[in-house]
Amino acid sequence: MTDPAPDLATAVDALARRRTTAADLAAQAIAAHDPELNAYAAWTPEATRSQAAAADAARAAGVDTGPLMGVPVSLKDIYAAAGWPTHAGSPKALPAARWERDGPLVAKLRRQLAAITGKTNTVEFAFSGLGTNPHWGAPRNPWDRSRVAGGSSSGAAVSVREGSALLALGTDTAGSIRVPAAMTGLAGLKLGAGRWPTEGIVPLSHLLDTPGLIARTARDLALGYGALDGDAPTAAPAALPDLTGVRLCVPTGVVWDDASPGVTEAVERALSALEAAGARLLRRDVPEVEAAIEVFRTTNLAGPDLYRLLATELDGWLDTVDPSIRQRLDKATEVPAWQWLAARARVAEVSRDAAQRLRDCDALVTPTVALSPPEVEAMQAPDRFAAANGLALRNTAVANYLTMAGVTLPAGLDAAGLPVGLQLLGQPGTEARLLALAQAVERVLGTADDRLGAPPAPTRGR
Repeated sequence: MTDPAPDLATAVDALARRRTTAADLAAQAIAAHDPELNAYAAWTPEATRSQAAAADAARAAGVDTGPLMGVPVSLKDIYAAAGWPTHAGSPKALPAARWERDGPLVAKLRRQLAAITGKTNTVEFAFSGLGTNPHWGAPRNPWDRSRVAGGSSSGAAVSVREGSALLALGTDTAGSIRVPAAMTGLAGLKLGAGRWPTEGIVPLSHLLDTPGLIARTARDLALGYGALDGDAPTAAPAALPDLTGVRLCVPTGVVWDDASPGVTEAVERALSALEAAGARLLRRDVPEVEAAIEVFRTTNLAGPDLYRLLATELDGWLDTVDPSIRQRLDKATEVPAWQWLAARARVAEVSRDAAQRLRDCDALVTPTVALSPPEVEAMQAPDRFAAANGLALRNTAVANYLTMAGVTLPAGLDAAGLPVGLQLLGQPGTEARLLALAQAVERVLGTADDRLGAPPAPTRGR
């Protein structure tokens, strides 16, 4: 196999059939890396080659360590991993004793002999949804290099889109996996609250943080989920046979407000295709969606957690924090304790109510992001940054504030020719079922390559 693997599933199958080697995949990943897209904080091709060689040697000896054996995988620079410092998007490396040893998810990658390609760039401490970072620079959107790639798992998405990784590990507190996946035309999975461990991941919010995956297709997400869920790799959740009778709840109201030109139209075209394939669209008011967005807008639940980390465990870090993040951190200190606790209680309440209201639905469906990816330079203005950041995270935050699992898939292109995502949300603990549905949806809509085509020739914006 001389051409880059188009997706994770194809590469895994080729490895199993001995039609390619891990060394080949590593070489293709290294050749695909485009430094101008700025995906990586630590790009380590020699380590990738060494890990690939170990996987090939094990396979030659008849050892099968799991589906990710020899597969190029990137890590968001918020995951601790032996052999790499962890900066979490800040200008200094975090203390090595805690943040340079493998956490549980990275340890699973090691046991499967995955070829870790490096640490991908992130928003500083994962505290915004646009992907900007004054210390490391903003990863650029491959569809238009003058624009953001979304965040906070910005480099994670770019690593998959450029082909230097076939699977990326990210984190999601209010949309930090699904926003960059949607903005770059990829598939993204946010686990339900508590499904996967957050140990070994620099915390932003103990209530809202969840790990997750970015890949090219829903099928790839299912494969990655099976490989990393539980104590040992399992088979990927299989796709539903079709969409006949599948009930998709489409909330009215705020999730459609202020959408950039072409976003609503792309999502509605995708919904019409799903309906034609047999799905039932249940368009209705969902008060809990509105309530979750209201909590997101009015109470900074993550800010106090992050401020505590910086003030008590990372001495001196507050003085170097990105000003746009420091501004929101300082505001978080003004929130009375009773209000923060009331917001947490409200999250628990609306999560319970949503689970009851959505019992007759197989998934809640919305546009993933209402906002077309803005230009990087435009985000230097604080007022424009704040407005864009809030709009970028609004719809995805619904999942975190209702403790749901979420998948985003490419729906089409907006009026600017930039990717638009379709978001599917399910109750926590139903990740396998949600991935089975996502794969059936993908069969109808097509993969990103089918529905969006390839990104245009580079538009240099740097």
